Amino acid sequence: MSTKQFNGKLGTYKVIETADGTPTLFSSHFDEACHSLHGAVAETLYNFIEGCDLDILAKKYSPLNILEVGFGTGTGFKLTKQYIDKHFPHVRLNFVSLEIDPALVEWSGLDDPSLKVLIGDGRETIKSYQGEPFHAIFQDPFSPKKNPALWSVEWFEALKKHSHPDVVLSTYSASSSIRKALMHAGWTVEERKGFAGKKASTRAFLKGKMSEELTRKLSSDKIKPVRD
Repeated sequence: MSTKQFNGKLGTYKVIETADGTPTLFSSHFDEACHSLHGAVAETLYNFIEGCDLDILAKKYSPLNILEVGFGTGTGFKLTKQYIDKHFPHVRLNFVSLEIDPALVEWSGLDDPSLKVLIGDGRETIKSYQGEPFHAIFQDPFSPKKNPALWSVEWFEALKKHSHPDVVLSTYSASSSIRKALMHAGWTVEERKGFAGKKASTRAFLKGKMSEELTRKLSSDKIKPVRD
């Protein structure tokens, strides 16, 4: 991981330091960084470790099955593994990550029996997954504008097929088009405060009801859901 720049299937990746002193990668192909520049570790902890209620899920399930959409730097897995090992050492972690560019996995240097990375287009590789349903989903691909295929109604329908009834999906995005895509795919959407001054983020479930306020907000918004 000492390499400052390297080439992959989807162009060049440059290592950059974020505000909390931890690294992320900038993708030339997507013209975006894998994390908020306010802090790669801090953002991951907030959006996914906390956002997916791992403290609650780990008390109920072992193995704890987690799906990460976008392996990126491997930070999601590393922090999840550290968190579970420290606070719930009795829990067996089953962490599945989707990644289109194998160079990222190689760069991370991660090799752990609790990690399985499915290489390829996520829309295809998720179909090959035959394991137990997921309790948590880290919805963390590049932004909807840059990578809309992993934010569509059809995508969230595919995720639903592999989800446990108690699943918690969390993502940094708060766009109406994404929330509507989740709704149309049968998810219950919840607004959550965003990371580092960002106004909002999003969580979704297969249980419960949406708040009347958010339902009205999305119903009155003319933006259409993302579709393939």
